[in-house]
Amino acid sequence: MNKKTNDNWHHKRHDRFRKLFYYPVKLFTRLKDGFITEVSDKIPVGPAIILSNHLTTYDPINLCLSFKETLYTVTTDDVFNKRLAGWFLKTFLNPIPKSKSVSDLKCVKTILKVLKEGYKVALFPEGNRSYTGKLCYVNDSIAKLCKIAKCPIIIFNMEGGYAVDPRWGRAHRKGEVHCTLRTIISKDDVLKYSQEELYNSIIENLTVSPYKYEIGHKNKRIAEYIERAIYYCPNCDSFETINSHIDNVYCLKCGYELKYKHDMTFDLIKGEKNIKTVEEWYNIQSKKMESFDPKAIDGKIFEDYGVTLYSVVRFRRKKPIIKNGHLVMTNKEIYIEGQHKKTIIPIDTIREGCVVMKNKANFYVEDYLYQFKGRVRFSALKYVELYHHIKNIESNTSGDGEFLGL
Repeated sequence: MNKKTNDNWHHKRHDRFRKLFYYPVKLFTRLKDGFITEVSDKIPVGPAIILSNHLTTYDPINLCLSFKETLYTVTTDDVFNKRLAGWFLKTFLNPIPKSKSVSDLKCVKTILKVLKEGYKVALFPEGNRSYTGKLCYVNDSIAKLCKIAKCPIIIFNMEGGYAVDPRWGRAHRKGEVHCTLRTIISKDDVLKYSQEELYNSIIENLTVSPYKYEIGHKNKRIAEYIERAIYYCPNCDSFETINSHIDNVYCLKCGYELKYKHDMTFDLIKGEKNIKTVEEWYNIQSKKMESFDPKAIDGKIFEDYGVTLYSVVRFRRKKPIIKNGHLVMTNKEIYIEGQHKKTIIPIDTIREGCVVMKNKANFYVEDYLYQFKGRVRFSALKYVELYHHIKNIESNTSGDGEFLGL
């Protein structure tokens, strides 16, 4: 007689692991990142969808520390491709895997399954960490999911994370990260609101200012590596010329220079373009990309050296194909050339592209996934943005940064 299998998402070992490590992890994050949270007695018992803005590497952990009960986070499936880390996560935490920037019906089904079992699910509806500290594009499918789930929505705000751990940053800085309960939308209100009304309420409550907390003044190398996010010089109208050192950002071509301060604003040192924040610079860069005509350039548009190309089989392995290669993107293809091998990916065969972690670019070709990982200053963002810009031109649509969404 066959034994009956338990196909529940939740297992008792998840509760035991949480009880064992809750306070040690909370102490570690308090000492490392200045993480501060209080468990609210307003949080309802039973299934609920938990939403938060996304600023730091450890936001999923910090969000879990804001609850005394086991909850399950929606996590990029990239973390499962490392065998040991994937096994550990699956065994003791069992997060819900999600492929970035592509439709993932299995993820939605798993979310609904976990809710049906009576547990809470936490997700970051931006689908990605912000490069500027401001809320990224959020797909309105999040409201549709909440309407289908028919359960309360608990919205948290992460504040101070952009000062402590910006996505483009070199390392964690000393400071404070606050995780606070913003609001609870009851099940009755979820059912009562229209999808548009619910979406607007979610966006309003996820929105926070990135400038509420400053970077701790003991931190020195606060501008490194901003070129992961900023690759355009507005002073001389050039791509791929931005570099950073300690608290200075400068253009290798024209000498344009800014000083990045602990209040996360810039002082102009040399040049004519007076930019005050990363957000302002990022918006200028985005407008430049929108007006840029890649078809007018015959040959390379972007390039990097020291890039490794991986082939990724979801949940199983990540295998290097070319190590320390020369990566080039034109208006027709992406190719990487190593010592004895060259791989070419025509842009018209790519169905989606996204940025993973801080310096990885994922490109989906049919059911296959290519991942490019560069050195510490590598901007994966520029390749993904150029890809979407080319696709928008071909489809005659405008870009709103939607590729960064869930």
